[in-house]
Amino acid sequence: MNMHAAEFDPKPPERVDSPAAAPPLSLLGELTTAASNQGKSIYNAVAEISNAAGAHLSKATLENQGDATTFSPRWFMQEAGSLAVTLPMVLLTHKGVAALTAPLEASVVEGASAKAWTMSAEKLSLTRLTATGVAYEGLFKPSNLATSPAISPSGADGGSLAWSRLKQGAEGGLSFLAMGVVGSKAGEALSRYEMTSGALARAGTGIAGGGAFGLVHLQSKELFDHGRSAGMGKSFDAMARGAVLGTALSSIGMIQPGLSSELAAVRGKSAAAADVGAGVSLKDMQMSEAAGSSDFLSAFKQDRSLSPEAANTLLSRAKNDVNVGSNIARSGEHEEAVSHFNKAIEAIVRARGPEHPTLAPVLGSIARSEMFLGNSGRALEAARAALKINRATFGESSGESASTYDQISAIHQRAGHYGEAATALDNSLTAGRSALAEGRLSDLQKQEFERTVRERMSSLSSLYTKAGSVEKAAQVRAAIPPAPPDLPEVR
Repeated sequence: MNMHAAEFDPKPPERVDSPAAAPPLSLLGELTTAASNQGKSIYNAVAEISNAAGAHLSKATLENQGDATTFSPRWFMQEAGSLAVTLPMVLLTHKGVAALTAPLEASVVEGASAKAWTMSAEKLSLTRLTATGVAYEGLFKPSNLATSPAISPSGADGGSLAWSRLKQGAEGGLSFLAMGVVGSKAGEALSRYEMTSGALARAGTGIAGGGAFGLVHLQSKELFDHGRSAGMGKSFDAMARGAVLGTALSSIGMIQPGLSSELAAVRGKSAAAADVGAGVSLKDMQMSEAAGSSDFLSAFKQDRSLSPEAANTLLSRAKNDVNVGSNIARSGEHEEAVSHFNKAIEAIVRARGPEHPTLAPVLGSIARSEMFLGNSGRALEAARAALKINRATFGESSGESASTYDQISAIHQRAGHYGEAATALDNSLTAGRSALAEGRLSDLQKQEFERTVRERMSSLSSLYTKAGSVEKAAQVRAAIPPAPPDLPEVR
């Protein structure tokens, strides 16, 4: 990714005042020059915006660096040098976008949803990825004012810096969206084969997504700039360069199926395994979860020698850690949030023991943050520990147990384990119906259950279909109750 990585163009920049035949750089020189050019390119983009506001910053001159044959050693050194600057800038941009869109997390509906307007974790992640592309290219890519007169509102010269920024933002948004969609689908497909390792699935996700990114970016740029499509040679080179960026972003978790960093590549299952997962009985699932639910809390011990005052002090600290962790999680800092939640868990267990009811919501918060971090195994441990406590405290037929089953289903789904996700969601519906029949739901829980039951049954049918249990999917779909007059049909 020579300097062109910032612009995602298929050809490296050339100094117009440089000799026609510059001596070739060493491999180390290619690396350092590409990194330098990339940094200068980003600076020039910022300088353009600043100068438009009257800052009068001078532009940096790029060093001469010629073409390298695709996949040659020089090509890889150019890509590595440029990536060393590009990647941190993309990550910082994505982090800023995540912070700005943190309020949207409250509208995320866990689990599958057939409704196009429902905000899911996948849609939120794709939205953030698209916004990252718009912001990165709109802010950190030098302007190219040579725009097709058929497209530009100002004629063949492209007209204005504002139009150029808008055009480049559109190119970046389309390209990053293509990378997220194609990459996640490719990784999801790879994850279904048990022979595929997590590392290989992540690489496949990055290569497919990055290739789509490079192709869409090149073609959109050619269309906006010249009103025509690019040729096969340029397309291949752009896809190769995009694959490098895509692999880097996939390895750090920015593009995944459902955009979770484990990408369902953690031992995806075959169709036979999906059938087994979908056919697990409620009793078997409960026994499995009960067996593993204590693992999460095994590292924490109760201190029976604590005085009441000391115990209350610990509980006060735990409450503070929960509040801080919740606020941090809402801003997208899930790793730091988990640290605070773990401190709260340790304090509560020391003061009240590993079965205290107040542990369940904290464990649920840990499970949610670990899920967003892509740590599906750790998320399941926490959720199952919460389920054990909720069952013991409120019973199997309770809103609390049903909600925890929902969370377990969401974790399995994000990991690509559709059979297990369907079983957990089925358990949730069963627990909710039983609690409703027994009058054990609060008014708020009753309203929420009745409001969402049709949508969740539609999600359950979809999960059974993905797990390969077509007959079960049809049975669930046929059992979806009719929609009230004021609601649309979900089938």
